[in-house]
Amino acid sequence: MVRLTLLMALLTGSAQARCFGPTPPKLVHFDSGRTVENLGHTAQDFTYRLPNDGEMIVTTARFGIFPITSSSHGATISYTWLSDLADPRQQLLGKTLAYDADEMVEHAFRSHFHTEITRLRDDTFALADCSYPVHVITRTDTHDGKTGPTVTLWLSDMMFPLKTEVTINGTKLVYTATLLE
Repeated sequence: MVRLTLLMALLTGSAQARCFGPTPPKLVHFDSGRTVENLGHTAQDFTYRLPNDGEMIVTTARFGIFPITSSSHGATISYTWLSDLADPRQQLLGKTLAYDADEMVEHAFRSHFHTEITRLRDDTFALADCSYPVHVITRTDTHDGKTGPTVTLWLSDMMFPLKTEVTINGTKLVYTATLLE
């Protein structure tokens, strides 16, 4: 009986070791073959690296959703938000909030960035025998009056999405996390 109890404790411990939170994992692998690398985080900001078109993009996002800086292809884009940013995970369900920022590329080209955030619902995302609370949030960005894709995020409490749906001109692309390390 003692051996069985010890074995169960070891098995339970190893199963729990695969689950993450509140500290995010170092790597998040997606079904698309992309891997997002956690470079660091604070209580509000998450900095990550991901491959894109043969280059690496390094982004810092406030609450995992509002870009602060993004660097790729030798250029850095920075965002100066014109109002305080609210944590979308705590936003009232169904309420849409709008935010504006000055978007600057390499201190030279300036444009207006507008985003609208709606927290649709709270849900659970299952991955590798772990269950993560997520907040399903839509985000629609506008750059200088031109509306971009609508993005739906299953945003974890660890400030990164475990699932993302991007709708561009009626075509939906879905990226789902498959492994956390």
